[in-house]
Amino acid sequence: MREINLDIAGEFLVMASTLAHLKSRMLLPRQDVASAQEGAEVLAVAEETEDPRAELVRRLLEYQKYKDAAEQLATQDLLGRDVFARNVPVEAVPIPEEEVGLQEFSVLKLVEALDRVLERLQPKLQHEVVRERVTLSEAILRVVERLRPHGQVLFESLFTEEETPSRQEVVITFLAILEMVKRRLIRVVQDEPLGPILLLPNGDALEKLAPTEVDDSDYR
Repeated sequence: MREINLDIAGEFLVMASTLAHLKSRMLLPRQDVASAQEGAEVLAVAEETEDPRAELVRRLLEYQKYKDAAEQLATQDLLGRDVFARNVPVEAVPIPEEEVGLQEFSVLKLVEALDRVLERLQPKLQHEVVRERVTLSEAILRVVERLRPHGQVLFESLFTEEETPSRQEVVITFLAILEMVKRRLIRVVQDEPLGPILLLPNGDALEKLAPTEVDDSDYR
């Protein structure tokens, strides 16, 4: 059985019925427009007595316009038919266990621990001692010195020196910890909720540390 294109068949039926309708209108006797009444009735009669071939021409022109537009669109590349987007699956890059930074620990908890340290700082009521400015590289070296003896250090122990640290020293030490995590030098872990926060060296990364490569200007 021959296959029928429904689109072409539908267009043919529409055109055939339109031509038949126009032909029937041409065969009807023409009415005298002059004898028609004035007003809306005159307009209706005029529309009926209009040459049916003019309407056919308008429809053919409109059809040709849409046909040309469709042909122009058909010449363009279609996504999924002629053009295919590059679909690259995004795979998680496996990170060795010794290079894990804050994966086991939420950075928000680290910020909360910093807030607790700042709250414990006693306000200076009598006078303020001007201390030498500590750079980020120096703060990193201090953390490294605390890590090397035991292979780990409590986060809050970094801020409990014999001399009460200033807020500036607390902040620069905190930034040093973040920088070390960013460079995968240390790991931050917490074994249980509300438990102590531990800083652990990330393999032998501390031995390869070059503090002079840290740009302090990023944290000013």
